[in-house]
Amino acid sequence: RPKTVGDLPWNRVALGVFLLALVWRLLYIARLTGSPLGGSLRDDAEIYWRWAEHLQRFGPLGTNPFFLGPLYPYVLAGLRWVGIASVDGVLVVQALWGAAAAALLADAARRVTRPGIGLAVGVFIAGYEMAVFFDGLILSESLQFFLEALLLWWTARQDWPSATWRAYGLI
Repeated sequence: RPKTVGDLPWNRVALGVFLLALVWRLLYIARLTGSPLGGSLRDDAEIYWRWAEHLQRFGPLGTNPFFLGPLYPYVLAGLRWVGIASVDGVLVVQALWGAAAAALLADAARRVTRPGIGLAVGVFIAGYEMAVFFDGLILSESLQFFLEALLLWWTARQDWPSATWRAYGLI
């Protein structure tokens, strides 16, 4: 597959997509922080935040069944463990993995089509309103979007001979 868009090597294009997505998300978060909604936790966001606090205080093993997806509060607890304990800090991390998702999806599209389409997909995802919106909320959708983009990118970069495909299908 070609690895350029015009005269630009693909790694620079992907970096440009990442930076565009990151700047757009950070501008959104800055505007959100300056509004009455900045730093507020409502409904599910508050549940996730308190769950992460609980995990920090009492450890990772619980006694009750999960009523929301457990990965996100564990990630929040991990972020707190490394020193990112504010809502704004978590939103910046989410902006980073949202921008990474845009670059990963752009590269996945490039791998299965051509570089121009990869760039178009990357620019679209960089400014996609729902993805940017969820990066500004303490909800699992931001992490899920990043992990799904990572899975799609990993899938697109594989050489899928039929025997290997069947082996992955068994997993």
